[in-house]
Amino acid sequence: MKEISEWRLMNDEAHTQAIAQIQGTESTHTCERCGNPAYCAIDDNQQSCWCFELSKRDTSSLPEGKCVCRACLASLPPQ
Repeated sequence: MKEISEWRLMNDEAHTQAIAQIQGTESTHTCERCGNPAYCAIDDNQQSCWCFELSKRDTSSLPEGKCVCRACLASLPPQ
């Protein structure tokens, strides 16, 4: 949602970076569930991450403190 609400305020470079993060071409780690590239803004020294904007998911099946990609997080049941 953050990307959508701020899209018109972003320049071309920011658009490219947001798309790369969403598609997994810019990553900070490997997803703990599927092994695909994933992006975590906290790992990229940001104050908040895209996942903070989503409804809470049951992450009890994941290793503590480990991030997953957008697809895997979306597949987890709501909390």
